[in-house]
Amino acid sequence: MLACTRFFPPVLCRGFCDLPKSNPYLKKYAEKIQKLKQLSPSEYEERVAVLHQKKPAQKQEKAPNPATTSTYTRPVQPLSEETLASLRTLQTEAEVAETWRKAHADKDSVCALIPGNVYERMHARGADFPTFVFPIPRGSGYEFMLSQIQGHQCHMTPLSLYKQHGSEAPACLKILHWTDLLEERGFVLMHGEYDAAILGPAEAQCLANQHQLYYGGQELRKKLLLWTFNHEPNSFKYEELIRELERSLTAVGHRNSNG
Repeated sequence: MLACTRFFPPVLCRGFCDLPKSNPYLKKYAEKIQKLKQLSPSEYEERVAVLHQKKPAQKQEKAPNPATTSTYTRPVQPLSEETLASLRTLQTEAEVAETWRKAHADKDSVCALIPGNVYERMHARGADFPTFVFPIPRGSGYEFMLSQIQGHQCHMTPLSLYKQHGSEAPACLKILHWTDLLEERGFVLMHGEYDAAILGPAEAQCLANQHQLYYGGQELRKKLLLWTFNHEPNSFKYEELIRELERSLTAVGHRNSNG
């Protein structure tokens, strides 16, 4: 699990740890998975097997080649001096977080303060593994989002749209990071704006959390998936992503059942 990442609604703190309070969307799936696993282990295993046989197969044509995915050169727009001056006057991290959240309250967005050591790992790993895919639950299956990282920004696009339109496919979630307060306060500001016609707030939150867990975490399984997608795309298996998400959701359901 990650070191504490100060995510504020609608993004979580500590990855999926505070899910019961701040993410009813993922909580619903976690509870269903945990209940089925407890009441009927055989049915749970059967459903997982069917999902891995059928759903991923529809997506398993071929992972996008990182060398051919689009890039974007527009840099992250700097924060205004007025905004930075206002944030610097605040005494506590909680005050900064609340002010940062309120500044984006009228937008379809997710916000966070990320500890410096976590973001440094995310930034370095993003340079090593600039493209990836993340699943989100949709109906009885999953939809995959193509993630592209450059510098201090990450753009996510529905994989189906990317396959149809290539570099012309629009992003449905744009996550930006500002390091202006890193040295003096020890954290990075994050803001992600999503297209409400494609994503709901909980789905945007789910993607932001997965981005944090894969790029800021230290689990070897997740790092291996990043490496395979970027260096051996023909060997990449989408069902492994679903298994990782299910592990996280099942762990949340287990914590929920234990209070």
